[in-house]
Amino acid sequence: MNTLFASAALAALVSGAGLAQESETRQLGAHVHGEARLSVAIDPASGLAVAELFGAAWNFYGFEGAPQTEEQRETIAAVRTALSAEGLIAWPQRAGCALQEVSVDAMLSGEGDDHDNDHDHSHDDDHDHEPSDHGHDHDDHDNGHDEHDHDHDHGEHAHNDVTVIWSWMCERVASASRFDADGVFQTLPRLERLEVEAFDGARAAVRTLTPGDAGIALD
Repeated sequence: MNTLFASAALAALVSGAGLAQESETRQLGAHVHGEARLSVAIDPASGLAVAELFGAAWNFYGFEGAPQTEEQRETIAAVRTALSAEGLIAWPQRAGCALQEVSVDAMLSGEGDDHDNDHDHSHDDDHDHEPSDHGHDHDDHDNGHDEHDHDHDHGEHAHNDVTVIWSWMCERVASASRFDADGVFQTLPRLERLEVEAFDGARAAVRTLTPGDAGIALD
């Protein structure tokens, strides 16, 4: 299943219900530690169910900005693998919902900076031939280095977010009237609250889930 289609289906179903407007006052800020937003849409005609989890990168990895160590890179890989496992969002067994696809979008600020800067410095060195320009280039290099340091620091302290999209096909979609997000809390132990909005074309639910109360039913 195409993730663009899944994302579009989610947006269409939620906006069609007016649920996004209803929960506008419950939306998270742009960047909140310990909290995330979960939007779920179910299409009774096709049996497609889509869920989108959005929150601060810290909730997922325990740090923000581009990974600086091998341990941080391994953390990102491990979390990606964990988020792709079955059962993070559990549907009633009778609904027959089978996970189709998982997309994890986490472009952390500063990723790729080292490669780009190394390339730029090499390019400048190759074209530095005139002695009269040497002092100027040296100053430029110093300025560039300062700018790089500033960008690097900004990347480390930037407020980055992660978006995860899951999609399922449900054999008996009418039975997909509730779900449990306990698996999300177990996979992301820094997460304390989930602001959830869900819609299936006729029934809706908006509530806050916690590790001790992670189930929600559509009314």
